Amino acid sequence: ISTEYLRTSTKLFSALYDVDNNILGNQYKNDNNYKVNLFSLKPIFTLNKTHYSFKIAINTLLYKIEFKDFINNSVNANEFIITPEFYFNYKLNRKAKLSASYQYHAILPEEDKLFSGIIQNDYRSFSSNTLSLEFLQTHSYTFEYAYNDFFNFKKLHINIKHNYKPNNYFYDSSINQNITVNNLFLASLSTKDYNLNLFGEIYFHPLKTTF
Repeated sequence: ISTEYLRTSTKLFSALYDVDNNILGNQYKNDNNYKVNLFSLKPIFTLNKTHYSFKIAINTLLYKIEFKDFINNSVNANEFIITPEFYFNYKLNRKAKLSASYQYHAILPEEDKLFSGIIQNDYRSFSSNTLSLEFLQTHSYTFEYAYNDFFNFKKLHINIKHNYKPNNYFYDSSINQNITVNNLFLASLSTKDYNLNLFGEIYFHPLKTTF
């Protein structure tokens, strides 16, 4: 069992001025303070046998979030989240094994995704956000076959990974002939991706070369 306490604080002040050095308005200004207090407790259970092993971790996270916006409305939240992890390995023989894992991630939004006043990035590009303290969620599944013949210099790894996100960040862009304003917002629109990774290695003695 492991435990952790983390406290972070981030401040932001920004403003856009006209040619007379006057602030254009609150729409182009940010003045906020982002504080996060996190207490976590992580119990881990492992079991090792001759042909198989598995590990279960139950991450319990308690967040106290304070986003003080001195121009617009402030937002506070208390969140209790459980993010489980599961790992399983099975030995087919001394050279090969199968493994599977599942992980759930809940990621707190960072400060660059919270400011609402427009910020200038370069000559034509501007950014803003739709404020939301909702966590970005990800379910990750991994399956792998691994073969390692150390004495004959042969390796083979096949890895399949699937990520499912119930929510994600998207851009709402306003474009005209002079400027582009990109507004980032979090929406409950799911996305999925699949990854297939293949890795093989073999030593060819007549050429004294590894392929």
